[in-house]
Amino acid sequence: MQEEINEVIGKINTLLAGDGSRLTLIRAGGNSISVRFSLGKAGDCESCAIDPETAEMLVREAIQTNLPAITQIEIISERPKE
Repeated sequence: MQEEINEVIGKINTLLAGDGSRLTLIRAGGNSISVRFSLGKAGDCESCAIDPETAEMLVREAIQTNLPAITQIEIISERPKE
């Protein structure tokens, strides 16, 4: 299951790479996962980066579609340091 989780996160990271955002798997076990969403900046336009709510929706949809055995998804949002 770990490989499948990493594959899904990798695909989402490909979508997020344009604005410097990133998902990192923190923990996976049983039917739950925990990921960190680090908000990036789209070049010089921080407001152009994907917002955490949209990223959370993408993560939840991708996990539920590709890994239906995962029923608990924790997403921790982290903003970039100034």
